[in-house]
Amino acid sequence: VATGEAEIQWVPTEEMVADIFTKALPREKHWRFMRAMGLRQRLSGSVGMRSGDVSD
Repeated sequence: VATGEAEIQWVPTEEMVADIFTKALPREKHWRFMRAMGLRQRLSGSVGMRSGDVSD
């Protein structure tokens, strides 16, 4: 890209990690793609702010 060029490569659907953002995937594939992208599971529950987190 720095040289003004980009290479487009075909990727088989079994390796298309971006599918995690566009499709409902089987659980195993979902977690494999999450790990491949370095994503982690979001913790459930309420999220609050600690005092001092926001400057007045």
